[in-house]
Amino acid sequence: MNATQPTAAEGSVPVIPWWFSAVLGIIMGVTLTLIRTQRYFFIVGAGVLALMIFVVGILTIRRRQRHAELMQSRTSLGYLLWMLVIIILAGPVHTIYLADEPTELWLKSVLLSLGFTVAIRQVDRHLVAHSRQRS
Repeated sequence: MNATQPTAAEGSVPVIPWWFSAVLGIIMGVTLTLIRTQRYFFIVGAGVLALMIFVVGILTIRRRQRHAELMQSRTSLGYLLWMLVIIILAGPVHTIYLADEPTELWLKSVLLSLGFTVAIRQVDRHLVAHSRQRS
């Protein structure tokens, strides 16, 4: 933990670690790329995405139980904009840009992973920052 991240002892909600958002972003980017291009990866990819949604849901529930101020947090404009980025990456960008060659697959996977990583991190930061303003 570095000096810029608040601790739970201070009474504030900690932001998710950067490595956790990177892991989620990479899993989402690679899985969405392979689901769209590899015929035999569809069932496995759907299972990976379902498991990831389940894990994130459980972690969110546990986090809100520990930090009740997150239950009262309202959405900010930044939160809504970053959620829109996630929706655009998972929807139109993912389905419109079809990759055929291995270099295109690699590029699409890296770009989706990077986009999801940054967007997940920013969504959480805006949510936590807005909950701090209310308390």
